[in-house]
Amino acid sequence: MLYMELDFSDFKLSGSGNGSGAWISAVSLLVLLLLGLLGWFVLPEGKVLTWTEWQVFKQQRTYQRELTRLTADADRLAGVLDETIPEPVRSQLILESVLADLNATTHSALKNQVDALLLANDAVYWWVLGSGSKDAAITLLDQANQGLLHAIEAQAP
Repeated sequence: MLYMELDFSDFKLSGSGNGSGAWISAVSLLVLLLLGLLGWFVLPEGKVLTWTEWQVFKQQRTYQRELTRLTADADRLAGVLDETIPEPVRSQLILESVLADLNATTHSALKNQVDALLLANDAVYWWVLGSGSKDAAITLLDQANQGLLHAIEAQAP
């Protein structure tokens, strides 16, 4: 167990009375207590993490955030495919936004899911333009959703 000792014996305030050291000690103790409580609520499981544990925690957070975004993108593509006759402008904006999200995904564990959604995004794009098959786009989106489902199941405790 680690302990910390504060020594204020060399700290002098000019014009201060006899009780200034006690005030400084009390304020310092209060600040340390508040920082400890903040750490208790901010840190996972309320414990101090090693550097490796902190990196794992950050990567898990990134994984979850990006997986959530990919799932929302798949839902947006499904929304475009739900239309009988797609609105080209609205669909184009959605497809560009999904593509930007896919290109912004950085977690390497989600590479297969990103690739599958890229294929689905392209198939939806060609369908919206009228030169692709809606059934092919639906099939590719279903495959991408299966990959997302597998990623969600993999992160479950």
